[in-house]
Amino acid sequence: MLTAIEFLIVEDDPMVVEITKEFIKEDSDFKLVGSTGLGLGAIELTTKLSPQLILLDNFLPDINGPSVIEKIRSFNKQVDFIMITAAKEVPIVQECMRMGVRDYLIKPFLKQRLLQSLQNYKFFLEALNKTQISQSDLDKINFSNKNMETCNQKGFSDLTQEKIFVILKNRIDGITAEEIATEVGISVVSVRRYLKVLHQNNTVSCDLIYGRKGRPTYIYSLL
Repeated sequence: MLTAIEFLIVEDDPMVVEITKEFIKEDSDFKLVGSTGLGLGAIELTTKLSPQLILLDNFLPDINGPSVIEKIRSFNKQVDFIMITAAKEVPIVQECMRMGVRDYLIKPFLKQRLLQSLQNYKFFLEALNKTQISQSDLDKINFSNKNMETCNQKGFSDLTQEKIFVILKNRIDGITAEEIATEVGISVVSVRRYLKVLHQNNTVSCDLIYGRKGRPTYIYSLL
């Protein structure tokens, strides 16, 4: 079990800071340890607090996001970054991605999108919190990008998929599509659409079990 993930908010717009705080309150696995509106402030707080994660804006009054990442990485290579910014320019996005940011959110962002990003980050830490790593663990680390592709498809909701994923995670013995549909409150047909994509992404396994009457039942579980 992971301890609370300590994070910083680096954002010069007080309203965005407050919105972000309110959104993240819904996830008790994350603990805010500080915030600042300056890049140099982020460097100072990282030195003092050693957070695991930094939610970073690109447009800061003193130095930009990539410069913050570069300077922090010069003395702390363990910290991770999620960009939350209005910057849409491809060169900026490319630079941040090449510097290894875990995710990139464009303002204005949806609460569900931020919570999904945090959920993906938890999966990333859990997969690496082992002495050895398997292919399925690596696939979970890469689940973030696959998940975003899934949610961009017509009719898919990132919040619904997050709920399904949490249910699967809590049912290590497996669960049927019908049971998931009851818990989430959507149709079995819709659940099967999500499960199909997760199965194609090598995130979920599907086993066929025959009951007493010989009727087959599909059981789904996380890989």
